[in-house]
Amino acid sequence: MIPTMLLSNWYSGATLFAFFLDSHPEIICNGETFPLRDKDKRRNICSCGAYIDTCDFYKNTIYIKEDETFPRNWDYNNAVVKPRLHNNILVNRYLSSPLLESFLRRKIITHTNIKNRLNSYINYQFNFMENALNYSDANVYVDGTKSIRRTQIFANHFRNEKLNLIHLVRDGRAFCNSYKKNRKLTEKDLNFAAQEWNDYIQLVDNLANKFSNVNTLTIRYEDLCNNKHRVGLEISKFLKLSSSKKFEEDNSTSHILGNRMRKDFNFDIVEDLSWKQELSENTISAISKVMKKNLHRFNYL
Repeated sequence: MIPTMLLSNWYSGATLFAFFLDSHPEIICNGETFPLRDKDKRRNICSCGAYIDTCDFYKNTIYIKEDETFPRNWDYNNAVVKPRLHNNILVNRYLSSPLLESFLRRKIITHTNIKNRLNSYINYQFNFMENALNYSDANVYVDGTKSIRRTQIFANHFRNEKLNLIHLVRDGRAFCNSYKKNRKLTEKDLNFAAQEWNDYIQLVDNLANKFSNVNTLTIRYEDLCNNKHRVGLEISKFLKLSSSKKFEEDNSTSHILGNRMRKDFNFDIVEDLSWKQELSENTISAISKVMKKNLHRFNYL
C-alpha cells in the first residue's frame, strides 16, 4: 500500500477537499491526522462528533495505550505527523529530511538507532493507513496532513515506486486575505503573505524535482468549488479509480481532523470571493506583483 499525498498551503481549502476525497467509496482521507503533541493534552473532536479517543474509527486504527491518564496516551514517537528522531528540533529536522543528504547524515542514520526509529515510524504509519482502508473497505489512502517533510520521507522510502501527489492551490490573493483575517494582520503586512504563497509552491516544486518517482496532479480550489464533476473525473483518472463509482457517493461517516469547518460540513461548496471586496485595489495590485509569475502559471491572471 502506497499512500497518495495531499499538499496544500494554509487557508487553501484542504479540509473541504479532504471531505470531497473521502466521499468516494474507494478513498479514505482523514485530513490532518495525528494532531496531538506530547505536551498537548486537549481532546480533539473528530468530524463524526466524537472525541478522537472515543471515536470508533480511531479506536480501531490507532494504538492508544490504556492507563489512568486523560486522554489516553498516544504513541508520541510514532502517532505524529513527522518522526521524532532526536529531542533537538534542528537535529531532528536534519536527520529526518531526505533533502539534506550528506555523508554525515547517512553515517549517523546507518550506524545509530536512528534508522530503527525511522523504520518504526514508517511501519506505524503504514499500519494505520492499512487499518483505515480495512475499516472502510476502501483501497486508496490519501494522506491529508499537508506535510512536505512527511511527503519527502515517504517519497524517499518508495524511491523505486511511484508516489502520487495532489497539490491543492488557491488564488494567492484569496490566500492573502484569509491569511490577514486568521493572523489578524493589516494590509500593509500582506507582501509577506504573498511571498509565503510563492515559497510554498517552490517547496512543492523542489520536492517534485528531487524525487523522480513523484507523480503530481494540481487541483485549483476554485475549480473544486465551481466544477466538482470535472475535478472528480481528473482525480479518478489520476488515481485509477473505478469508473462505476463517483465522488459524493459514499454515505458513510467521515472521520476527518482539520479546521473548525469539519464540524458542520454539508458539501455545500461555495467559492470564497471576499478578497475582492475586503482588499483595497492598491493592496491587490501590490501583492499581485509579488505573485505574478505563479498567478499566471495557475491561470489566475
